Amino acid sequence: AQNNTIITNDFEKNTSNWESRGPVSISTSKEQAANGTKSLRVSSRKEFWNGAQLNITKHLKAGKTYQFSVSLKLGKDEKTDELKMTMQRGDNNFSQIGSASVSSDQWTTVSGKFKPSGDDPYLLVYIEAAR
Repeated sequence: AQNNTIITNDFEKNTSNWESRGPVSISTSKEQAANGTKSLRVSSRKEFWNGAQLNITKHLKAGKTYQFSVSLKLGKDEKTDELKMTMQRGDNNFSQIGSASVSSDQWTTVSGKFKPSGDDPYLLVYIEAAR
């Protein structure tokens, strides 16, 4: 098994191609950082699925298993919530990659594996909340 990193984002310069998922604002922030000096901040969420997403269609090959990992922390004074990393595989197909209880006190790593079938028109990895 090979351990080649396909994508890594530290948000030190910009949002690194992450996009808004739903009517939210995303930006880099110096308020908190797991590593370095910045992180990706999502604000103005209205629905559980609102957040940040990354189109990774061109980066994954069918039949190959990929390991995903993301460090998450809620904003100051936010209540602990279950955050999920999910793969959207076309218009109405979704696969949960991993989940964890995340708080505003410390960084939590959510990780898991995903194996694309090759039949999906596009692949969007995103972070969503339980509520």
